[in-house]
Amino acid sequence: MLAEGSGARTVNGVSCNSPTYDGSSLTGIGRAKALQIWYKALTTYFTSTTTYKAVDAAWKAVKSAEAGPPPYRATPGALRSGCRRCVRGHRLGLGPMSSADFTYDHVGASRDPEFCPPGFHHLRERTRLGEGEKVFRQAVDALFDFEMHREMGVGIDASADRAAPNVGVTVSLAGLVKAPCRVVWAAEEYREAGWAYGTLAGHPESGEEAFVVHRTGDGTVWLTVSAFSRPARWYARAGGAATRSLQHAYARRAGKTLRRLATRGVEDA
Repeated sequence: MLAEGSGARTVNGVSCNSPTYDGSSLTGIGRAKALQIWYKALTTYFTSTTTYKAVDAAWKAVKSAEAGPPPYRATPGALRSGCRRCVRGHRLGLGPMSSADFTYDHVGASRDPEFCPPGFHHLRERTRLGEGEKVFRQAVDALFDFEMHREMGVGIDASADRAAPNVGVTVSLAGLVKAPCRVVWAAEEYREAGWAYGTLAGHPESGEEAFVVHRTGDGTVWLTVSAFSRPARWYARAGGAATRSLQHAYARRAGKTLRRLATRGVEDA
């Protein structure tokens, strides 16, 4: 039905009828696009425990195939609905929360590192960390325990020891600028783990920033820092292009710091 739509028709010489539950009409999106969505869901988002109730996986597939996601008014649900902290290699947690406290609309949209709402600036920096399972695990631990941020010389005041949905995080720079945030999603899977925080009132910027560690098929481990943001305070607006340059430099520094932490005790990483 996704591909062909509802109603009676003949496909490859075979008569069929696909009614909707309420008798309404549904226009198909075509076989090519339906195939892209299903392939993306199977290869990227579904796992051996995914059920059809985990509709967010389908929405993420649609978001990847279409030009952009629908407006987010609340944090997206988990790929496996309700999962908190499962066995190692298949851990994911995203919690429902109100978007009322955030200073932007697309809460949780950083799950797609390429997405950027109109009027926002996009950032994406990728750093090679090393190779192997130990590098991956040490990188994930340093990221989720906020060790990476603290080693960068950034002040971190978090409401929990580990990044998880709804954890409050206040980032301070040189003890002067305080930037209140809240974690909007956190995911730990077999080859990918990361989290993102969104800005709250008082933050000099408005938007979301994500930190994701990914291990490719050949064992190479990468950190991707992605963000969409725009100035919210006068001094951030006054910085103009310099503010954007500092954000990119911050993301590159995060990569260098995490590489050092992830390769501790690892030879030829």
